Amino acid sequence: MRPRANKLFTLVCVPHAGGGASSFHPWQRHLPARVELRVVQLPGREERWREPLVRRLEPACDALAHAIEAEIDGPYAIFGHSMGALVAYELVRTLRRRAQPLPMRLFVSARAAPHAPIVTRAHTLPDDELRATIVHHGGTAHAILEDDAFGAALLRVIRADFELSETYAHAPEAPLDIPLSVYGATLDRLVPPGRLDGWRQHARDFSLRIFEGDHFYVRTQGTSVVHSILQELAADSRAAARSA
Repeated sequence: MRPRANKLFTLVCVPHAGGGASSFHPWQRHLPARVELRVVQLPGREERWREPLVRRLEPACDALAHAIEAEIDGPYAIFGHSMGALVAYELVRTLRRRAQPLPMRLFVSARAAPHAPIVTRAHTLPDDELRATIVHHGGTAHAILEDDAFGAALLRVIRADFELSETYAHAPEAPLDIPLSVYGATLDRLVPPGRLDGWRQHARDFSLRIFEGDHFYVRTQGTSVVHSILQELAADSRAAARSA
């Protein structure tokens, strides 16, 4: 997507496990004309389906940090959902270690704090059990996963993404200096609201908001989520202007 003239800022979104860039395209209609939407497209999905899947977080963040340096000009914010929240958090830490410009604010959604123990090993399950797990989580319909060609390809992507997430080991660093907004949903069985407060220790400026819905509330509550993002970033801009 080409940068827009006179844009206010860029909103970079990172999808959930198995998700592609198209999962955030509906947000475009909720954004002002001067806000540019850029969505991370990890290898192995949609137009990058021929590329090898990424199964570890560090190389993914290295590649994304390079892309941000090369492609994002001016102020930006990052929003990551579920697995994307973990990617977004580690991406910001990668940018900080490289002394690259940081986002105005980091938004993480439907993901337990990065230091929380990871007890699932879904990526090691046989195909049938993995399909059942995915359907139970509510992200993909059973009929899609049972499709001989598309379903098999999608299962490989989700398995790789689960492996990326489930092999992650958190390394302590200083809390983030940028504001951190944590979003969740009332009916999320994977990450209940009570598991979100742990993010507090990873930033000096922390806020928490709970929306109506389940783990994939960003689909049904897109208007409210985008409105909240814009409100928080507008408040940040006003605070920066007052302190200038």
